[in-house]
Amino acid sequence: MSEKILLCIRTESNAESESQRNTTICNTVHHNATTSVAEQSYLTTSLNSRVGCLET
Repeated sequence: MSEKILLCIRTESNAESESQRNTTICNTVHHNATTSVAEQSYLTTSLNSRVGCLET
């Protein structure tokens, strides 16, 4: 199962650990050369709206 599906269905019951986990995923997306551009864009947009992930 892909990360983006997990992100879509994940609950917000634990905000601190949610933010931490999403930041980790964001960092992974931005530094993972095997991730497609479309998927990077999708994940970055999703994370930006959730935890204010900044593009680096």
